[in-house]
Amino acid sequence: MKIRGVTFSVTRLLREQIITGELSSGEKLNENEMAVRLEISRPPLREAFRKLEYEKLVVSIPRKGTYVSSISIGDCEELFRVRELIECTVVDCLKMKKIRQLPIVEETISMVEKLPASSPSHPETLHPLYYYKPMAAFHEKLVESSENRWLIHSYNSLGGSLARYQIMYLNLPGSLHVSMGEHSSVLQMIQEGNFAAAKKRLKAHLDGTAKRLKEKMIQAEMLE
Repeated sequence: MKIRGVTFSVTRLLREQIITGELSSGEKLNENEMAVRLEISRPPLREAFRKLEYEKLVVSIPRKGTYVSSISIGDCEELFRVRELIECTVVDCLKMKKIRQLPIVEETISMVEKLPASSPSHPETLHPLYYYKPMAAFHEKLVESSENRWLIHSYNSLGGSLARYQIMYLNLPGSLHVSMGEHSSVLQMIQEGNFAAAKKRLKAHLDGTAKRLKEKMIQAEMLE
């Protein structure tokens, strides 16, 4: 039980460091150095690496070591394409099941409205995860509202990889405000029973997010 607890804690720590960029794309994770730094033995660290590899956050290369998986324009496009398929199908499920009242989803919007107004890109603001978690919760709870376990499972499998891009998006000026408005619009359309419009707005929201991320990464490549 003790080893399992250590594995859980170190997996969570490394996951957060990867999705926030503290451990950068392509960085090698030296097992010996990391075990000393975290003051843990190597077996739970290896198990953490295996769990993170399953989540596509790290990649193990035989005879070379373990590295933080890379982020790229192509990966972002593929990930958001799958995400869009899942979330738009969720709206279809809500329509089929005649589900219009989504109190848990509505609660996530209230959580975001209580966040500080300043952008997480400014140094005086809080940790990126403080902004990310309630924003991501809108999509997570929307998917859960479908009551379709396979859609939920599929979406959850994207979690870690998707979080890296979502946090990158939240660092863009004005993104928090834009997302708040678009989330509210999607929810209102569902509550009104206008599922076609909700699906169209949700797709536009996801497409717009992917487009801004692509532009940011292109700019970053040009500066290298």
